[in-house]
Amino acid sequence: MKEQGHHVADELAQKFPNDVYAQHVHAQVYRLSGDTEEALKIWHHCLELKKDFLPAYEEIVQILVRRGDHAQAEKMARQGLAFHPRAVSLRNLLASILLEQGRLDEVITTVLAGRALGTESPEGLFLAAQAYQRKQQHDRAREVLEEAVRLRPEFTQAHYALAVSLARLGDQAGAQRHREIFQKLKERDQQANAAILRVESDEFVRRTVAGIFQQAGVIFSNHGLPERAEECWLMGAALSPKDVVCRQALVVLYQQQRRPAAGLAIVEELVGLEPRNPSHRVAEGVFYLQIQNFEKAIDSFKQALALDPKMDAAYAGLAQAYLQKKENLEEARRLAETAVQLSPQPDYFVVLAVASAELGDWEQARRNVEKALAINPSHDLARKLARFLQHGI
Repeated sequence: MKEQGHHVADELAQKFPNDVYAQHVHAQVYRLSGDTEEALKIWHHCLELKKDFLPAYEEIVQILVRRGDHAQAEKMARQGLAFHPRAVSLRNLLASILLEQGRLDEVITTVLAGRALGTESPEGLFLAAQAYQRKQQHDRAREVLEEAVRLRPEFTQAHYALAVSLARLGDQAGAQRHREIFQKLKERDQQANAAILRVESDEFVRRTVAGIFQQAGVIFSNHGLPERAEECWLMGAALSPKDVVCRQALVVLYQQQRRPAAGLAIVEELVGLEPRNPSHRVAEGVFYLQIQNFEKAIDSFKQALALDPKMDAAYAGLAQAYLQKKENLEEARRLAETAVQLSPQPDYFVVLAVASAELGDWEQARRNVEKALAINPSHDLARKLARFLQHGI
C-alpha cells in the first residue's frame, strides 16, 4: 500500500513541481514511510512555493516537537500563526510547546488570544487549565475546564483535571461528580483503545494511503486530468471500504460526465455507509433524472427531505423531476421557491424560471433568470434561457 502511495506522490511531484498541494502529498508519503528528514525538506520547499501554506507549518512543527527541538518548533508555530491567527491546531501546538517548557503565563496568553478570536477549542482550554493549576490558580482552571467539558462533554482528561481543581476549591460534591464521569469515560476509552490496537496498524496505513489518493485525485482534476483523478479516487475507495470522501468525489465526477450507471453504484455504497446523509439521496435522484427514471428520482428526493426538511438541493431536484415529467407544475414552482429561499443559488433560480414559464408566467420567468445572472453572469443555462425568453416568445 505504501508503495502505491509513493508511486502516485512521485508522479504528482514530477508532473506539477510548482503545485504546493502536489508537493504536500509527496511529503506525506515520506512521513508515512518514516523518512521525516525528507518530509521536512519537502514541506520547507512548500513554504518557498507558498509562504503562508498552513499544512506545512503544522507538519513541520509536529516533527520538530517529536524531535525535542522546541526552540525551532516555537519559531515555526509563531510564523504560521502570523499568517493564520485563527488556526486552532497550530495555536494548540504552540501552547503545548510553551507548557512543556514551563512558560505558564505564555501558555495562558496564547490560548486566551485564540479565545478572543472566537477560535477556542477544548484542547486549548485544557492546556490553559494545566498552566493555571501549576500556578495554583484553581478558580481560573475551573472556569476554563468547565468551558472545555461544555464544548466536549466526553473529554476524559478535562473531567479529571476539573475534579482536581474543584477539590482544591472545597467543592467536594462537584469533584466527586467529575471523578465519576472521568472513571466511566476512562473505562470506555480503554475498551475502545484495545479494540483499535487490534486493527489500527493496517487500518491506519489504509486510511492514510486512501487519503493520499483522494488528494491526488483533486490535484489531477484541478489540472484537467479527470481520467487520472478517477483512477485515484477509485483506488482510495478500494483501499478504505469505509471511505466517504473518495466516493463523494466520484459522485461529483460522474454527475459532471453524465455517467449515471457508475454513479448509482457509488451512491449505493455511500447510502450503506451513511444511511442518514440526505446528500446521498439527492445524488441518487440526480442520476435517476439523467436516465429519465422520474418515479425513482422523485422517491430519492423525497427520502432526502424526510432526512432533512431544509435540504435545498432536494427541493430543487424534486421540482426538476416534476417539470421533466410534466406534472404537478404548481407544486414544482412551490418547491423551487422553497429552494431559492433556503439558498439563493443561480441553478435554483433557473429551475424556478422554468417552472414559471411552464405555467405561462413569462414575466416571473424573466425576473428569476435575471436574478440567476445577477449572481453569476456567465451561467450558461441562465443565458440560454434568457435568450429564449427574449426571442422565443
